[in-house]
Amino acid sequence: MNSGNGDSLDMYWYNNGKAAGSQMYPAGVSKYYDMYSVDGAIDFLWNLLWYEICDFVGNYTIIPLDIILDLVAGLSWDGWWNIAYYYVPFGDVVVWLLQIKVQDGWVMM
Repeated sequence: MNSGNGDSLDMYWYNNGKAAGSQMYPAGVSKYYDMYSVDGAIDFLWNLLWYEICDFVGNYTIIPLDIILDLVAGLSWDGWWNIAYYYVPFGDVVVWLLQIKVQDGWVMM
């Protein structure tokens, strides 16, 4: 491990087997965030906090906070149903089963 030898003072912890394995075969959170650096961990925690705030506000306003902010910023109403699928229960399953094209013509895999 790189603890105690000064290698971790740059805030990156790549000098170990878990980090190398995570880079070669990413799984879980490591697919999307670099969990072996301070920057990646902070990015993950910030996004987690933001999604929790959006969900909390959505419970009281019916409309999630990210949609409210997009509407204030001038989001176009074209294709609004493509976003709505992901906010209804089992909406992602419906998109997958029916192979509905959503944002930018993509189909959920």
